[in-house]
Amino acid sequence: MKEYFYFVDKDGWRKWLEQNHTTRNEVWLVRYMKHTGKTGITHQDAVDEALCFGWIDGLLRDIDDEKFVQRYSLRKKDGYWSEANKKSASNMIIQGRMTETGLEIFKQAVESGECDATMLRRSSDIPADLETALATNKQAQDYFRKFPSLRRKQLIWRITHSNSIQMRRDRINETVRLAEQNKYKSDKSDDDEVNLKNRMKHKPK
Repeated sequence: MKEYFYFVDKDGWRKWLEQNHTTRNEVWLVRYMKHTGKTGITHQDAVDEALCFGWIDGLLRDIDDEKFVQRYSLRKKDGYWSEANKKSASNMIIQGRMTETGLEIFKQAVESGECDATMLRRSSDIPADLETALATNKQAQDYFRKFPSLRRKQLIWRITHSNSIQMRRDRINETVRLAEQNKYKSDKSDDDEVNLKNRMKHKPK
């Protein structure tokens, strides 16, 4: 029996995937047709979040004159990657939203030649100013290089998406300080956006 789910936005969909992506084989997402004026998760957001967990969109079917459903399921290891999905997956890696599960499937596509390895390299390039700052602190540099690749990408994304030069400097200094302590993020709980997950959750669409 097919399971139909409706999500208002990508946060609800991502939460469902976090809880179910390893135990479910598929799910059908309900979306409203444009003429209804009713809102809900967009197709792009649905695909982006699915890719983060190694899932992919599939068959579309109409329910009635207002709604349709689309199938989402775990991507096959030898599955075809469209150019749009390659780009989306690369963006999710850069933004730090890609999970280890999704990253592993993307790496398999790179190894098989289905995806370009430069997509992975671009997402992990260390900015020159961060590289310079790390070079002044051997311990921080060593720890940073040993961080899980996904954590490094998240820290780099945070720096490259600073809103000002001063913010970028502050974030580089903080990254070096945290790396010296072999830590990924600050213990502070204020709203200065140190917690990347919080920042990404509220990132404007």
